[in-house]
Amino acid sequence: TAWMTCAPSLTAMSAGYRVAGTWGETGCPQLTLGADLRFVKEGLNEFNRFCVGGIPGFCLLGERMFEKFIPRSHSSNPGLFIECVRPLNECLTLRTGARVDWVSTGIDEEIEPLPDTPSFHLWSGYITAQYELDSHWTASGGFGYAMRPPTLTELYAVGPFMALLQQGGNFVFGNQGLDPERLWQLDLELKADYGCWRAGIGGFYAWIHDYITPQITLHDPFTDLRTLQFVNTDLATLSGGEIFAEFDCNDWLTPFATMSYVEGRDHSRGDRGIVPGSSEEPLPGIAPLETRVGLRLHEPAEKPQWGIELAARIVDDQDRVASSLLE
Repeated sequence: TAWMTCAPSLTAMSAGYRVAGTWGETGCPQLTLGADLRFVKEGLNEFNRFCVGGIPGFCLLGERMFEKFIPRSHSSNPGLFIECVRPLNECLTLRTGARVDWVSTGIDEEIEPLPDTPSFHLWSGYITAQYELDSHWTASGGFGYAMRPPTLTELYAVGPFMALLQQGGNFVFGNQGLDPERLWQLDLELKADYGCWRAGIGGFYAWIHDYITPQITLHDPFTDLRTLQFVNTDLATLSGGEIFAEFDCNDWLTPFATMSYVEGRDHSRGDRGIVPGSSEEPLPGIAPLETRVGLRLHEPAEKPQWGIELAARIVDDQDRVASSLLE
């Protein structure tokens, strides 16, 4: 048998602000301009004691102490954004927006060797349309582009023990050479509102270039521990949708149900990692088909200020797994 004890010490802090101004009346063309800032600091010191054989406190085959960490580091992300809303007629409304971000990262302690401190220039934009088919039905759709920078963990982790995959036993290493993810996404939605009952169905499809995903660099079949490193994959896709419905039995009781599903695929796995596999495979850590059904008891008012919800969560099997990561 093999077992390990872990004593982590984590520090984390986040702060920021957002300020914006809007010109124009509701139902008329509107313009919004703003700026925001997100600032994050984190660090992790982790001391692991690994023992092979025996029981806790007594190792037949010896033990080893080692330290893993995420260095004290920070990420600063100021950004500017703009949004324009323009009703074209009584039924059709267009909404467009864009933003730019400057992300800088850095290490706040002396470590050897000193990692790179990458910075990223990001932008995003979108356009959506909402069309009222009649007094009850509304259709909407949108298309957008966005970029996501690597997190501090994805950049600077030095072997901390993380439950990043299903198995849980993972030593994770960052990669200062990561590129930001670049996503193109299409959304479609149809909603109905008849007062006493409401329902909707929506779906999306996303193409992600330079998707950040882990790969196995070392695997110990005896202990089933594995070493992971974050890498970019050239192309990944995410698609899925959601269906919901709710019905007001009376002014204080509302049954409801939702069903959601996401399918993820790595289209450019290639020969990454040490486990053989096909050039395409499912992305890791994707949740299976999920349904929630329940009852909501609430204040008998048009806009309830309190409510109590009882729900059941029903989850299907997930057989779409990343074989190259031993899911």
